[in-house]
Amino acid sequence: MVRILFNKLLGTFPTEFHLYSMKQKFFIASIITLLSFYSSYSQVKAYAYSQTVLSGARPKKIVDEKGNQTESRPSSSMNYLFYLEYKNSTPVTPTAIWFKDRAYSVKVQQVKTTPVEMVNSNIPGNPQRKTLVPATKDKVVLVQPDYSKKISFKPVGELKKLLATSELVFVYTYKGKRRFMPIKTITILEPVATQ
Repeated sequence: MVRILFNKLLGTFPTEFHLYSMKQKFFIASIITLLSFYSSYSQVKAYAYSQTVLSGARPKKIVDEKGNQTESRPSSSMNYLFYLEYKNSTPVTPTAIWFKDRAYSVKVQQVKTTPVEMVNSNIPGNPQRKTLVPATKDKVVLVQPDYSKKISFKPVGELKKLLATSELVFVYTYKGKRRFMPIKTITILEPVATQ
């Protein structure tokens, strides 16, 4: 009975066994190649946040030359917090980011401890904590756009497709090859007021 099953699974021995063995080796090699290709992408995680920063100054009443009173509005700006997480042994180098239809060079700063949390103290006596990057033993870097170094190249191929469906795309090198990490939507944090 075992011999019949063996012959059905592997064919007759030895010619068909050799062909089966070659097919099996090719199949296993293909799977390993695909897994190593996939693992280069799965080893990098990305987190993206934006936060409106409001001026803490009170609105001022302004009287124009005709005697009309208006209130000045506090100024606001946008703060972007982009993080990449990857294994310490993974050779990843962030090189650029694409967002708001432009490419920017990046400033990279290593995060020393995780979790990365933000405390919003807009409500006195009830500060709100938000975890931006969970606790991990992996390497985490803060990636910020370098607005002084815009990159002027047109997106083509895979990058062009990713930009059509993503608010942000990280560009990094992994083992000497350019890779992309798309972020469909940037998470919007609660606005914060400066003092």
